[in-house]
Amino acid sequence: MLDENRFNNQQGEIGTVIAIGSLIVLLLGAIAGPKLSEVGTRFIPRAFSPQPVPSEISRIISRTPTPKPPTITPTDAPEESDEFYDSPDDDAELNRMDGAENFDDANSTGKVYEETNPRVKYLRGTWTSASEDNVTYKFTNDVKAVAALRFKGNKVRVTLRKGPRAGIGVIVIKRVSDGVLIYRQRVDLYQELGAFESFEFPISDLSSAHRIKIIAKGVVSPNNPGGGKRVGIDKFTVWKPNPTFTPTPTVTRTPTPTRTPTPRPPTPTRTPTPIPTRTPTPLPPTPTRTPTPRPPTATPTPTDEPEEPDEAFDTLTDEAAFDAMDGSEAYDDADPTGKIYQENSKRVKYLRGVWEDAGSGDTTYRFTNDKRGVVALKFKGNRVSVTLRKGPRAGIAVIAIRKQDPQKTLIVRRRVDLYGVEGFESFEFPISDTTFAHRIKVISKGVVSPSNPDGVGKRVGLEKFIVWKAYPTATPTHTPTLTPTLAVPIGTFDSATCEKFVGWACDGDNYQQTLNINFYESDQFLGTTVADKGREIGVGNACGGVATHGFSFDTPDVLKNAKIHTITVKAKDIPTGTQVSLPWANPRQIFCLWPTPTASVTPSLTLTPTKTPTPTLTRTPTPTVTPSRTPTPSRTPTPTPTRTPTPTSSPSPTKSPTPVPTGSIVPSSTRTPTPSPTAISCPRGSLGNLDCGSDGCIRTSDAELFRQNYGKPVSQLSIPQGQHTPDLVVDGSNMINTADYEILRQNFGSCSQ
Repeated sequence: MLDENRFNNQQGEIGTVIAIGSLIVLLLGAIAGPKLSEVGTRFIPRAFSPQPVPSEISRIISRTPTPKPPTITPTDAPEESDEFYDSPDDDAELNRMDGAENFDDANSTGKVYEETNPRVKYLRGTWTSASEDNVTYKFTNDVKAVAALRFKGNKVRVTLRKGPRAGIGVIVIKRVSDGVLIYRQRVDLYQELGAFESFEFPISDLSSAHRIKIIAKGVVSPNNPGGGKRVGIDKFTVWKPNPTFTPTPTVTRTPTPTRTPTPRPPTPTRTPTPIPTRTPTPLPPTPTRTPTPRPPTATPTPTDEPEEPDEAFDTLTDEAAFDAMDGSEAYDDADPTGKIYQENSKRVKYLRGVWEDAGSGDTTYRFTNDKRGVVALKFKGNRVSVTLRKGPRAGIAVIAIRKQDPQKTLIVRRRVDLYGVEGFESFEFPISDTTFAHRIKVISKGVVSPSNPDGVGKRVGLEKFIVWKAYPTATPTHTPTLTPTLAVPIGTFDSATCEKFVGWACDGDNYQQTLNINFYESDQFLGTTVADKGREIGVGNACGGVATHGFSFDTPDVLKNAKIHTITVKAKDIPTGTQVSLPWANPRQIFCLWPTPTASVTPSLTLTPTKTPTPTLTRTPTPTVTPSRTPTPSRTPTPTPTRTPTPTSSPSPTKSPTPVPTGSIVPSSTRTPTPSPTAISCPRGSLGNLDCGSDGCIRTSDAELFRQNYGKPVSQLSIPQGQHTPDLVVDGSNMINTADYEILRQNFGSCSQ
């Protein structure tokens, strides 16, 4: 009983503890709940936080089908330019396919080549045969598929299929020989009702074969709402010649801006299907054809590159090429009435570009559409003109004239705009220098005229050149008195030294005759000689092939006085005898020193009062032997009949003083003066040999003696024996100055040898 009560008491206690624990847990939860929620939101990723259920998921949950977004079809790539589809590689392959077939079988009524003709070549793509109203044709939907015909004639036509599934094609015509592009036209073949349309092109060059190509661009017409890229070909037609090809249908047949073909009556051979014929305006029309306004293109035409300056088209490289083409032809065949050189003359040279013949009868010319195409004429005359073709398809040209001297001197460079009404215009230029040949060039710039409203056409056409040797209105007014002015003496004063005057001279009136040459200083006549000595080939070229026109004249002693002299050379004109100064390097200046004294002159200089030698050599260094020197009168030696000294270089030490002769200048002192500077025979003394060395060399010892006496007057000098006075230039002051120093400097290091 006791145990049962104890058990019951224990159960009561346990229940109480559980109840109290539960209350504590509830209390703690109430307090810590918000904090735990805050902590949980910090560490649990946001993606796991409760979010509203999207409508898409709700539909999936409720199994309601969701509509899919529409599928986006990628658009076609941007359309390539028309040039991209015209590949030179295709031309090479088509040439191989054509082989040696004859392409000159067209006729005046029009030779027809159906799409199944073996002459029609297909390159690339799948061409499928089809028919419509008993008319057969071939079509393709493939990009860059080509159908082509090689032909020779003056007009070609291609008939293409139009319809609701047709797209864009390109018609190209090229010259086969060099691949030059003649036409390139983009055509839109879309039309709601199936039909055939013809495209016709005139050909100006009958001498060359051409190829017409139809290229499928694989592009849907922008006017077609349903799509379709088909290009179909029915036939080609070639004429040679085309008598029905007149300007009238072209003028009245102007395509509308919408490019909608105008229906024409059905042709007799195509009764089931009306064939509207559209004649597009060709890029280079024939000269006799009136141009048609160009229809607007479906795609924008790229603008030309920036125009180069006119100087870039006139190059000296072209001059060298023309020189090689001209060779040794004569260019002096013009006459007073005007010598004409037509465009087909052998003297007219063409360089670069393709030049095609055009015109008929007497009005023929040649033209080019190529950039930098050049035509030139080398001539000799005093006036030249060039006649060029103007028209609505003409562009810009440059006319350049250069003298044919070694520098190819530019005389004229002129830019001309040839756009205008069909016709010819002449451009005339005077030539002042008729001694040289000249070359006139016409250069195609390959630039459309800025005044052309259609913005097309770069043609430059040449009809002829005309050269005059005298103006037609010139009269024989030249009198004989004017002849000397046309052929006066010419020549060069080559050099003037203290030894010789050298040069050459000749007269164009008679190159065989030698000229008398006279020499002058200002108005003072110096002497004369004859220009008859042989000279180099350059003199011969200037003197009509005669080279014996040189002269040489010894420099007169009167000019050798340490002064500057201006020398002029004159030649006697052959017809008049008048003296004419030589035109080149004339006059010239010279500076020559006094002539070197000779041994025979030295004794005569000893007659001056200072010439008496000292009795003994020991008195030479004494400074007291410098009395005031009586200057000699202008250093001119005075001969004395009673004095005959020996021409020794130095006086004998034992020789007694010589008394002063009567009639001479009396010395100011009875003492015997020291030797004068000129008493010693000194090699090259006047040139700076101051120490009078036996070898005559001018060196540092001479410079030292000069330095010691610089700035002193001659009267104060005591010149020891074996030396020469530093006064090298005779002047009024008799000072040792810069003039003397200049003589020493110019000759330093030279010797008598």
